[in-house]
Amino acid sequence: MASVDPYQITSDYRTLLVSDWTRLGFAEVDYGWGPPAHVVPLTNLDYIATCILVKPWVHKPGARLITQCVTPDRVAAFHDALVDTN
Repeated sequence: MASVDPYQITSDYRTLLVSDWTRLGFAEVDYGWGPPAHVVPLTNLDYIATCILVKPWVHKPGARLITQCVTPDRVAAFHDALVDTN
């Protein structure tokens, strides 16, 4: 009898990929014209919900989230939840 893998990733709204890019060092590299203003991924995964934490823009404090995990009908609730974390 085959068992179900509890760590099997499903490609639907129940799965969220979270990645922390704050310590990768991309923001500290001098690319020949100085450090970058901001670092973001060039591609996205449109088949799975994603949330990537990156360093804040160099001229503003705080954190930046790059998300592709909220369906249009849940944007307001997601926004309210983020505001409530402060």
